[in-house]
Amino acid sequence: MNDKVVLLIGASGLIGKNLYSFLKDHKYKQIQINRKSLGHKSDLIKEIVSDLDSKAILANIPSCDHVCIATGTRLSLMQLLYIRKKDRLNFLEVDLKMPVGLAKAAFDKGATEISIVSAVGANQNSKNFYLKVKGMLEKEILNIGFDKVIIARPGHLLGTRDYKIAWEIKVYETISYFMAPMMVGFLKKFRNINAVNVASSIVSLINKDFCGSHILEYSDIMRQD
Repeated sequence: MNDKVVLLIGASGLIGKNLYSFLKDHKYKQIQINRKSLGHKSDLIKEIVSDLDSKAILANIPSCDHVCIATGTRLSLMQLLYIRKKDRLNFLEVDLKMPVGLAKAAFDKGATEISIVSAVGANQNSKNFYLKVKGMLEKEILNIGFDKVIIARPGHLLGTRDYKIAWEIKVYETISYFMAPMMVGFLKKFRNINAVNVASSIVSLINKDFCGSHILEYSDIMRQD
């Protein structure tokens, strides 16, 4: 059993459920904060059911060594390209304010390490609102003061979802599958990637002792896995 306690936020998501599984395999003590119970039964897992953005959870966030945040808004392909102005405030709340608030609360309770899921192309100066917010998230996290920061920047995620996939996603995945061999050099990081690989690479770095920040893009993720 690992002595490190991991606070996992987002265990119900595509990457989050794989993080839960890999952390369990590595015998980490997990504290999960979930909006609804996931029914994970183990002596190594404690589950807290709460709204992630509630003042109560921020004030009483449990102590941990490593906080792992894998939350985010579910977006359509069109929204990745352009988020309408009326939807931007909610997106900022879920993908920026909430994770930063949770990270700061965990840091104040003694966490020294963090891992977050961002997105390929994240850039706070981007004209694309989605990528701009992800870049802002990364900057905020890096400025909190954690000794160890892991930032995953995956492209489109592959894997078994708990909801019906839109037809345009299926079309995109088919087209991009055949295009992948041609996506080399700078374009390689934009390849689709399985959520299992992303989660595995994050846990691989949680296992390692280092100080500073480590950004995981496509090649790094496939190398770590």
